[in-house]
Amino acid sequence: MDDISLVRLEFTESSNDLSDEKISLLDSILQENPEKFQYEYFNRMIKKYTTFSNNSSIESIQYLYLVSLVYRRLQNFTAAIQFSERIRLRDPYNKRNLNLLRNLYRLNGDFVQESKTVIQLANLKN
Repeated sequence: MDDISLVRLEFTESSNDLSDEKISLLDSILQENPEKFQYEYFNRMIKKYTTFSNNSSIESIQYLYLVSLVYRRLQNFTAAIQFSERIRLRDPYNKRNLNLLRNLYRLNGDFVQESKTVIQLANLKN
């Protein structure tokens, strides 16, 4: 059994919490073993998140981050950027999100926004 077989993340309307550990685990698996994931799974997860966020008055930063990661994996960089920007509005000092956002802008070819995000990250480190 491989690592991916042990990971199961479920998104339902009653799901309220994703630990940083779960998000980091999923992010590392996405980067190390992208061939193990199926696009259908990602699309189902995004639909469930959308249903959750439409039925909830609270959008969790953790969910937004995870959906942004999924869109990045699907190479839908525009959608991934939109979710990461929503995080930036709620938590402008979230370094993990800013690093993701910087990378997304680079992948999307928006080098002006990438450099602005790099400057914002540099200011946070000082």
